[in-house]
Amino acid sequence: MVPAVGTWRDAKRDEVAERQTRTNQITQRHDLEISRSLHFLSSIGAATDRWIMSYPYGDWNAELLELLAGAGCVAAFTTEVVLANLKSDPLLLSRIDTNDLPKTATAQACQWRHPPTARSKTSAL
Repeated sequence: MVPAVGTWRDAKRDEVAERQTRTNQITQRHDLEISRSLHFLSSIGAATDRWIMSYPYGDWNAELLELLAGAGCVAAFTTEVVLANLKSDPLLLSRIDTNDLPKTATAQACQWRHPPTARSKTSAL
């Protein structure tokens, strides 16, 4: 049985509303985590006007980038294993894990030595 058009529209509208509610909840959680982190840094005497962070598990989205910029974050690292391009967005810097570095002076070059021309991964929370 095919659902009525009105029912389908209502379901779609509800789905969009639920997705927006989840996004708002995630943004509020991120805002709270950033505030708590900055409070902790301040409590130990660290500067909180120009700070750097790494994304847990590499996850980020546009709302998080906006929150970070507004909170004074000047750079942030993704989990993308590529040499960082300092001309790219400073809130989306790639990085090299120490496990990805050659272990000896005579070791073959690692794959990160030849970074891709475009970002290979973005994330949405």
